[in-house]
Amino acid sequence: IIPHGGGLESMAALAWAVDTGRKPLVWTDLIADRPGTHNLVLGARKSANYFKVPFILSTNTIPMKSINFPAGFINIDNIVKLIVGNPQWKIKEIVFGTNTEDSGQQRGMLKNIQRNVEMVRNMEWDIHGLQWEKKINTPIMIFPFEHNTKSEIYSFIQRKHPTLIDFAWTCMTPIQVEDDKRWLPCGKCSKCIEYKAAKQTAENAWLKVKIGKNYKDLIK
Repeated sequence: IIPHGGGLESMAALAWAVDTGRKPLVWTDLIADRPGTHNLVLGARKSANYFKVPFILSTNTIPMKSINFPAGFINIDNIVKLIVGNPQWKIKEIVFGTNTEDSGQQRGMLKNIQRNVEMVRNMEWDIHGLQWEKKINTPIMIFPFEHNTKSEIYSFIQRKHPTLIDFAWTCMTPIQVEDDKRWLPCGKCSKCIEYKAAKQTAENAWLKVKIGKNYKDLIK
């Protein structure tokens, strides 16, 4: 399963899963009252369609307008529900696009997915009594890009699956166009700045020579 937040790293996680021979399904969570949230859902759906894999959408209607929530927030409890509630899918892995700049923070939070899966399967909070047969079926967390920077991930996807770059959505505080009500990236929030910096770093790296060959030639 690919918990997809619509951003570049989620695109990379999905691409990695497909290109390594896995058969993933994409899931994302819609925060109903967050401006522009549908853009991240659209990005996730487009990437699923690009690879022709299943797409699952859950909707969170809890009011959160007064909370500084990122539009790409992932409700990890729903991942647990998908895994435990659908044993017929036999989900063995959860693949994240976590990069080297946020791996420590995300690992600390995401370990709760595995613990919650085991608690639900054991039907109690104490996991000491979990049957070994259930323990060995706990999905593994995979972080194929945790040693890579965001700009390196951008480079990987730009050269192998450039279409995914166009699908990505990262803005936390989008602005709405008055004429047609479209939501556009603000270009000023921390996520927009982070994305711009990653793109610029990757583009500058194209001018470097790698192992005797111009890096920029590799994107042709």
